[in-house]
Amino acid sequence: MSRDNVGSGMLSDGVSVYDIEDIHKIETLPADATRAVLILSYQRCGSSFFGGLFDSAPKGFYIYEPLDSLYNAMYGTPEGWNVPSDIMNHSNGTVRNIPESELREVSTFLANLLQCKFQSLPLDLFLHKYWMQFANYESSIGSFKDCVIKYELHKAHGRCYDSIKDRCPKRFGDNTTLQETCVRYLSLARTRGYVTISGQDISGLELFTSYLSCLERYRDKVDRCISKLNDSCQGSSIRSTKTVRATMASVEYLIEMVPQLKVIHLVRDPRAVVLSRHNFDSSAQSLYANGDLIKEAMLFCHNLANDIVRRRQLETKYPGSFMEVIYDKFVEDPLRYTEDIYKFINVTLTNSVRKWIAKKSNGSQNSTVIANKWKYELPYIKIKHISETCQNVFELLDYNWNL
Repeated sequence: MSRDNVGSGMLSDGVSVYDIEDIHKIETLPADATRAVLILSYQRCGSSFFGGLFDSAPKGFYIYEPLDSLYNAMYGTPEGWNVPSDIMNHSNGTVRNIPESELREVSTFLANLLQCKFQSLPLDLFLHKYWMQFANYESSIGSFKDCVIKYELHKAHGRCYDSIKDRCPKRFGDNTTLQETCVRYLSLARTRGYVTISGQDISGLELFTSYLSCLERYRDKVDRCISKLNDSCQGSSIRSTKTVRATMASVEYLIEMVPQLKVIHLVRDPRAVVLSRHNFDSSAQSLYANGDLIKEAMLFCHNLANDIVRRRQLETKYPGSFMEVIYDKFVEDPLRYTEDIYKFINVTLTNSVRKWIAKKSNGSQNSTVIANKWKYELPYIKIKHISETCQNVFELLDYNWNL
């Protein structure tokens, strides 16, 4: 773990979950194998709804937002508080230069997930509260969820984390000094590095050792549930996941490990995004913006523009691997758009997915109404300022934005 940034207000690398040898051991699937799909998006861009296009497939395998658990494992953060804007930006508003080691950890994690290599994933994933908190988004893995409930695995991480919660920050990037200390102890506890610290630090290290031991006590139960997850994964025709905590930089590594990967880049009108984040709780808002819509728009649009540019570079290197989906356009005619999406992944669209789209598009949570909510709730002056702040994004995306 690099210590170059200690005390500078910038985070150093997190604890390595994978050995460098493991990162290069990922096996590729044959070209005619099960489809692997990654939905890369951003908070409040409609990705939860969009993921249902794959979760509702008859032989689908879909995992909702798995990367929060990887950041728990790397940085000792509490569940649900690895806010994407904070992963991509520092608390002072500057863009975070994500370490290459972290990018590779993310890509290796996703490659293992999409290749059903669950024993190679951090224990934190299987003990995460998201399995129940967002249970409605993962109907394709029902038998695994039943197992999680049976053994109360979704409560395990929170129970174990109590022993170190005062030694680690409340959220990613919140207190860099405390987070550096947390990462250091976590790394030492994993390597049993007692000889490298002074006597006065032993008590702190013992708390982290206790935390890891607590997680490990669930190993046997996790293994039983993993067998259920593996059955669902191995029997699927589409393996998919969605994340708002990755960047196109990590996708570049991922696509080298999973050459047949199809990446759907889901984006949305920044005016709708920042309003939705503002109306949500602080887990959808950056530390820097702290509720300020213009600051939130600035960070979002800078990150999005960088990803668009990076994606277009990758498209020339990996033609046919990427599809851009503008959520605002998608909700205008979701069925037609879904037909195009399924053609992109070379899978026949089934009636079950068609029925799911019809139900979700026309019910009480009408997706078109929600997508256009910003037009009626945002003051004109805010719309104007956000539009000016995000001009580069509007120019990069081919859509009638009504500026």
